[in-house]
Amino acid sequence: MRELATRETIAESSEWLFGHTEVLPEPVAEQRRLEGELFLELRYLHAPSYSAPARTDEFSFHRLRPRSDSIEIIADRLTATRAIIRALPVDIDEELCGLPGVRLATTTDGVALRRLRTRGEIRFPAVTEGDVLREVARNRASGMTYLQWSSPERLAPRELDLIENSRGLSDHIVDAASAVARRVGVLINHGTTSIDMWTSADPDQLCVEARFDGIQHLTDQMLENFASPAYEPRLSQLVHDRLYPPAHHPFRIGRALIDLRLRVHASDSAHG
Repeated sequence: MRELATRETIAESSEWLFGHTEVLPEPVAEQRRLEGELFLELRYLHAPSYSAPARTDEFSFHRLRPRSDSIEIIADRLTATRAIIRALPVDIDEELCGLPGVRLATTTDGVALRRLRTRGEIRFPAVTEGDVLREVARNRASGMTYLQWSSPERLAPRELDLIENSRGLSDHIVDAASAVARRVGVLINHGTTSIDMWTSADPDQLCVEARFDGIQHLTDQMLENFASPAYEPRLSQLVHDRLYPPAHHPFRIGRALIDLRLRVHASDSAHG
């Protein structure tokens, strides 16, 4: 079951299960916050294969290695580097973009994103510091100022303000985003061509849209796997009522509602 959610090889999943009781461990609170914010910032969890030209903000990964206090993302080097750049706090025309408090660190096999004064990290083993620095150099030429270098070991005042107001994102929403990302391989392994995730007008609702080539991929088994009790944190699938169209499949995690929308893009029709 672990490899279905993470897209790890069977050998990698077996190695994990040999020393752990959890198939998919529940991340600690600070880890949930860090990765939930990152995946919401990226928005695209799986890049559309049917769009042309490809968007530069698309993101797709080969596999994940989730742990309780970290997550490792194995992805194409270019798209992984772009994801890191999106996360690093940067001053653009006196507006702070990126994830407040996040800084880049080097590891034995790549780089990692970590938030100052907190526990948790997002590791990118396929990316080098040089990959990131080359992209940063291009952006600096456009007048961008990265706090990675202007305030490497302390939070800048504007970062503190953003952290204190949680960037407008409730803990429930970032927890839900983390939970979706950690099991997104279920949708990919069932044939989705794209996955898009965003927040709605409801502060406790997360929208996730997965598109497919045909209705043969949209199975009850896929939904059961997505909410498998083997995965932490657990999701509960809600019974459909008239508030939800047939293509919408609601799940509950804590106070947050995940609205999973399954669509067939070949005819731009929906099916549930």
